[in-house]
Amino acid sequence: MALASLAPAAGISSLTGRAYSLNTQPAGGFIRLSGLRLRARTAGIKTSVMILNGLGGRVLSRQHALASARLANETQPDYLATLVLTFYKGRERFEAGFDNHFEELDTVGLCEEMKTFIGALELENTIFRSDHVSNHMVLKGVLGKDKRRLLQQIDQSIEYFRSYPEFDHGKFGY
Repeated sequence: MALASLAPAAGISSLTGRAYSLNTQPAGGFIRLSGLRLRARTAGIKTSVMILNGLGGRVLSRQHALASARLANETQPDYLATLVLTFYKGRERFEAGFDNHFEELDTVGLCEEMKTFIGALELENTIFRSDHVSNHMVLKGVLGKDKRRLLQQIDQSIEYFRSYPEFDHGKFGY
């Protein structure tokens, strides 16, 4: 789910394109993103988008990455950040939405999803951060000028995590 600061306590699912409140109930229909940034700028509001890496699991990883990039591209946010999907209060309710067939991404899968996401971004001047404790690699830059460097960092991380499987995401229990 990508959360936009313009809609406090709300978000947009990158998997379905539907608006949601923070209690994960549909907030009604599809939302239009065109003009969102312009309206925010006119009102003096900075925009921020948060992406949850790994939200689609193994099966929907690519779809999630590309849909999340489309959301960011359409809104051209001032700030963009990522967190990794975590289950601090248990997985049961979340997995029920996948008919209990959710397969969590390993660390390499999370890095590959991030590579697909960053690769699909077409941002002009967005401050990007992926430095939360849930992330397995620290990425910081301004998109679009730092895109190539970020993709190189991701490739290095993929190579590292393939060489050191003991740092796999699933081994940490979150």
